[in-house]
Amino acid sequence: MSCQTKLLCLRDGFVVRSDLDPFDGSIQLTVLSSLHATVWTGRASHRSIEAASETAGYSDRLDAFAQLVRDALAGNFDAEGRPTECSVNVQAQRLYLKVIAAQDIEFEVLSIPLSPHTQSYADVSYAVMNYLIEDRGKMQAKISDLTATKTIMQRDLTLLKQSFNEWSSEKLEQYELDLFTKFKNVLNAKKRKIRELMANLETAEAKVASWVDKKPIVSGEAGATTS
Repeated sequence: MSCQTKLLCLRDGFVVRSDLDPFDGSIQLTVLSSLHATVWTGRASHRSIEAASETAGYSDRLDAFAQLVRDALAGNFDAEGRPTECSVNVQAQRLYLKVIAAQDIEFEVLSIPLSPHTQSYADVSYAVMNYLIEDRGKMQAKISDLTATKTIMQRDLTLLKQSFNEWSSEKLEQYELDLFTKFKNVLNAKKRKIRELMANLETAEAKVASWVDKKPIVSGEAGATTS
């Protein structure tokens, strides 16, 4: 079973197939030109990639540089969101990987020398077409799996929202009931307190009235009455 990572890039009439070996860190290239009906091959060893990383200022970040090379080979944006470029110079027989910085400033990431392929253009084209067909089938299967997963997740999300709404409604009703019960209990307690105060007030008034009725007549008041 192959452990290599295959990348394909179509640019300006060229098809670049890259095989990345995770064990030795090398890159094997197959470059087809439909315009020239020609096919080349090239290889970048781990040592040459490491040397290029030092030149590009990635000496202490080899893994980041390796990812940058993969992004450029696939024609993707790099980790910083910058566009990359994969181009072929037929006269120089070299493949160039570049990053487009601000204001269209380019800097070279890696260049790989090319040489004529041992197989014919027709044979290599046929192999690449088979790879594309196989890869397309894998991508369609992956898309189908992702679509099914998305459908399941959307269904689960709908059920979760429905359950949450029901739970929230029940909690709100229970909260309102508890609040009403507490309010009723407080109100009843205040009513009882008011009744107790009223009863105490009535008792106190009755005692005061009884004391007034029993108040003794002083002697001065009695003498004045006799005369």
